[in-house]
Amino acid sequence: MRNNEFDGLGAELAALPTTPATRKGPPCTVGAVLSSVTPEAADTLRRILDTATVTSAAIAAVLSQHGPAIAANTVARHRRRGEPTGCRCPLPPSSHAVTDGEDDPRSHLMKDTMGLYRKDGSRIAKAALPVAPLDDPLVTVTADIYQSEPYGRGDAQPEGSKQFLLYPAGSVVRRSVVERLFTPATVSAISPAKGPAAGGTIVMVKGADLDGVTAVKFGGKPGTELRVRSATELSVKTPVGAAGIVVVEVATDAGTVSKANGYTYEA
Repeated sequence: MRNNEFDGLGAELAALPTTPATRKGPPCTVGAVLSSVTPEAADTLRRILDTATVTSAAIAAVLSQHGPAIAANTVARHRRRGEPTGCRCPLPPSSHAVTDGEDDPRSHLMKDTMGLYRKDGSRIAKAALPVAPLDDPLVTVTADIYQSEPYGRGDAQPEGSKQFLLYPAGSVVRRSVVERLFTPATVSAISPAKGPAAGGTIVMVKGADLDGVTAVKFGGKPGTELRVRSATELSVKTPVGAAGIVVVEVATDAGTVSKANGYTYEA
């Protein structure tokens, strides 16, 4: 006796090759970011994801600064969503960059309305359109840029740092994205915190992001023999100074950090 449960099995199996594949499941890390940020930020991120000249590594580096670490291959899989090797995030509705009013999907609304207005009901004149240009141009990376990070537990290294390719030559990114990578230094401790007014004391400065320090000043006078030992420690020799408490200034590409009452010159 044939089992009725298998009736029609052959026809269903024959139809499988022509049945569109569906991918179900939770969104990847990139999809989770898209669903958690503001609509404006999500639109910007989608536009960047669809820009072939911006690398997955560059996108991952920026996203990782604002939440959990995201690997470049995760971004690459999200870019392939809908494909067999892509993630399970749904494909967004088809869209394209807006170049002028005719391409803007809201252009029909502009044609059907009588003008633009503020919330208080006053009409907006063309000469007084409340917009401002963004001083954040796209820049092209002309040489490979590497970023360093301390060794982790799984690196089997007691100390030091490793480098990874952040922006390959040819990458196109916003200038502000690159500038944010230059983190201002912070000073947590200065030891010894006092010394003779004649100067010559070797001082240890501890903190964070000290690897880019180019100068250290005591009461406005530059120290000498600056040695950056790591991202968290440097040494410098104090200059001659007048007796009293002075401000210690630490200068980097990202700006100058001051520590009030940082050092005391003794008579």
